[in-house]
Amino acid sequence: LHDYLWRSFCLFRLESAYEIREDLENAVRRTNPVSVSPTTFDFQGEESTKKFEVKFKGWARMAAQIDSFEITEVKRPKLGEKVPAEVKADLRYTVASFTQPVREEWDSLREHDVVFILAIKGPPSNVSVDEMAGLSFCEKYGIISVRGAEIFELRDEGGGVMTDFYSFSN
Repeated sequence: LHDYLWRSFCLFRLESAYEIREDLENAVRRTNPVSVSPTTFDFQGEESTKKFEVKFKGWARMAAQIDSFEITEVKRPKLGEKVPAEVKADLRYTVASFTQPVREEWDSLREHDVVFILAIKGPPSNVSVDEMAGLSFCEKYGIISVRGAEIFELRDEGGGVMTDFYSFSN
């Protein structure tokens, strides 16, 4: 019984990871990121001081460009670990340009929901079509990193805390 449960659990994890990857790839393709003049995007963790600005020519239902991102707290790693035990950040985005049904879907996000944050520098501009065909998905679209996050607290435009009983519809 233990072996069956363990294999089922492993299969479930693999299927979930595959579905998440498909959703993320679909969203990136739909948003169609394009690199423009170097100005605003910082690479973290690299020695390079290059900066990029990315524009999105398309859109995806549950993908929004981040207006600001600030790390507010980093907890020390647990004993024997090298990564922080917890990282809290303030992430701001706007969905004002989306249609009402899409805004309502964004408004349905709640505490403990999981979101994914992608750092994108945009596709390489000096690569031929033949060379582009040989690149991985991340290289084609300039994906630097993907991070999962759990929603800890939601705030409205005025900074007020939104809880489960709070609703935009009357």
